[in-house]
Amino acid sequence: FSGYLNDIGSGMNSMPPALIFIDPFGSAGFPMAIFSRLASYMQIDILINFNWVDLNHWILPDKSKHITLDQLYGSGRWRPALQLNDTDKRNFLLREYRTALREAGWRGTDFEMVNLQNQTQYYLIFGTQERRRMEVIKQAMRSASPDGIYRYMDRSNPDQLRLIGMGMDEEYAQELSAHLFHKYRGTEVGKETIQAEDVGWHPRWIERDLTAALRLLENSEPTQIPMVRKLDGTMRRRGSFPEGCSITFADARQEPLL
Repeated sequence: FSGYLNDIGSGMNSMPPALIFIDPFGSAGFPMAIFSRLASYMQIDILINFNWVDLNHWILPDKSKHITLDQLYGSGRWRPALQLNDTDKRNFLLREYRTALREAGWRGTDFEMVNLQNQTQYYLIFGTQERRRMEVIKQAMRSASPDGIYRYMDRSNPDQLRLIGMGMDEEYAQELSAHLFHKYRGTEVGKETIQAEDVGWHPRWIERDLTAALRLLENSEPTQIPMVRKLDGTMRRRGSFPEGCSITFADARQEPLL
């Protein structure tokens, strides 16, 4: 891969639009330095297999592989994990790896994969530099998640009827409504601004969470959204927030009543 990037840099090749699937925890590894080089190409996205089981069982206990981990993380930021229990270790290593990717130029989200023994096997980490592609992958992950928390479990019965993500949908809407009121109270802001700055790059929130959050605020007592103006000046249906509209948040000191 380094050779391919070298060819691109010398003009011998070009980088096509691509979704690149990377398994960085094999014997050869995939240094964070290469992720930094890839970040210069806006037309590509990355999907990484963060294999927690192999990392914990085969790499962390082997001191000879710790140099490879330094390269995988771009530094020794992973090393405090050696003193942690398995649950804390997993959370720490995933968080630090995501942070390293962010510093290398990538923004994204992750999806947890749980095996038949109800153990986390690996995470799929998506990285991009384009907000719309981030929104698409979040929609896909939410649709695939049996419980709405960006997780797939092999033990789930695919024939069992369920309301996908219903509980988490409500939780996300409440989280987002509180965030929006705290940030924008007393101001008028365009819906597109909220989509770009608050929802699009968030690792979990999607478009339907925004609509649900705005409805919670509008329907609260007292209302926390006293006015919504459509772009063309016409009347809108209550509870709808058309593209291009601007939203006025109440100038109140209390948090929204949800």
